[in-house]
Amino acid sequence: MSLDQPTIYKNFISEDERLELLDVANKVPLHINWWRPFGKRRSADILNTQYETDIVCQLTRRIAVTIGLNSNDAARLNTIISVIEPGAGIQPHNDPLANGKTNFRFNVMVDRDTDISYNPIIDKVSYDVGICDAWCFNASRLVHRMKVIKGSVNRVVYQFGFMV
Repeated sequence: MSLDQPTIYKNFISEDERLELLDVANKVPLHINWWRPFGKRRSADILNTQYETDIVCQLTRRIAVTIGLNSNDAARLNTIISVIEPGAGIQPHNDPLANGKTNFRFNVMVDRDTDISYNPIIDKVSYDVGICDAWCFNASRLVHRMKVIKGSVNRVVYQFGFMV
């Protein structure tokens, strides 16, 4: 695993897994976070809650294997469901260090429209991430953001955070 460059994983989840994750996301009570002037974002950390279902746990294990983590390498930081509505975006930012360790993110795109405004921008580079794709990066070191959504559907992402 490299913390230096973002990595994209095409078709990381199946369509059946995507639909199951979307179903979970639709059941979770999400908290509204306003990031003015970037519009409405709703999110919830489901780590160690009843919403951390079998599919989420299976996906967490697959992610750990994919990026070469084991329980000695990293601690789980969180598992966030993020829903960003059309007309909203994410301002440029870095995630804070967690207990002096890097906040490493592995994100899975569960729903989006086709407009490029849904793509993540990491270190000033826009990455083409479609439905069922995933991306990982050092969220503490690399500035990341998202343009204001110009599509017609919500952007739904599962964010798996690790302290490394």
